[in-house]
Amino acid sequence: MKSKAVLWVTCGLFLVFFSLAYAEPQSVGFVTAVKSNVTVIHAGSKKGEPVKKKDTAFFQDVYETGPDARAKLLFADDSIITIGPGTKLALTESIYNPANNQRSAVVSLVSGKARALVGKAFSGSGSKFEVHTPTAVAAARGTYFVVWIFEQEGKLATGVWSNEGAVDVSNIKGDVIGTVQIANNQFTIIGFDTPPVAVAIPDSVLIESLLSGTELEDQPSEEEIPPMLTEPEEANLPEVADVATPIEGQPAGEESAAKEKGAVEEGGAEPDVADSLTTTPPIEQTPEVPTTEIELKFEFK
Repeated sequence: MKSKAVLWVTCGLFLVFFSLAYAEPQSVGFVTAVKSNVTVIHAGSKKGEPVKKKDTAFFQDVYETGPDARAKLLFADDSIITIGPGTKLALTESIYNPANNQRSAVVSLVSGKARALVGKAFSGSGSKFEVHTPTAVAAARGTYFVVWIFEQEGKLATGVWSNEGAVDVSNIKGDVIGTVQIANNQFTIIGFDTPPVAVAIPDSVLIESLLSGTELEDQPSEEEIPPMLTEPEEANLPEVADVATPIEGQPAGEESAAKEKGAVEEGGAEPDVADSLTTTPPIEQTPEVPTTEIELKFEFK
């Protein structure tokens, strides 16, 4: 009897592990833009795959960007993460329950820099949006901030700058006491085993570096790009003569002559008369002057 119970427990554990191993990966968002070489490693895999626009982002995905590469991720709660060059970032926690006004999201920044744009605030129990690094935890209370990792005296350190809203920053080690809150256009630095330094205002050079290093415009889909018109009939437009805009600094009457001269110099032959714009010079004529008969009477005394 005991052996049967052990067998049932073993089978049950096997089924649990089997279901976890082959469970459908949880979708948390998708990729809205990619620049250059970006790879992703999905949970349970050791091989990186190229990232393309419109790819689905899954829970526990790990993204890596090349020296000049970037990627932008849009999450289900409308939050956005832009990954800068030379960056490794993992989606380590994702709970989204709009019915209960709950969102719990954690991304782990292993190296490089990332920009976070938090779509909305959630008041449900346990709601949070955090960026974790090897030295820091940045908990968003605002909407827009940048986190970057660098070396300071041979050890890793983290910088957090808020462009809009408040961010609570502390050391990731629980035994390092101290939390600071940065507001609009403020930043702090968190060392390997030290609390955040006093809040400061960044200079323009640092701001430019943070913004340019995490900037990536959304790329429109192919169906959103209007087709290029190459022939009038493709757009169902009537064929009309091409009348160019006068060149700045050149009289309008000399433009057609300049265009014909350029065509001759490039092609080596006179342009076909049928292809040029035919104009008729105005006919010189004396305008008709209206006349009125006037009767004059003179009296001499």
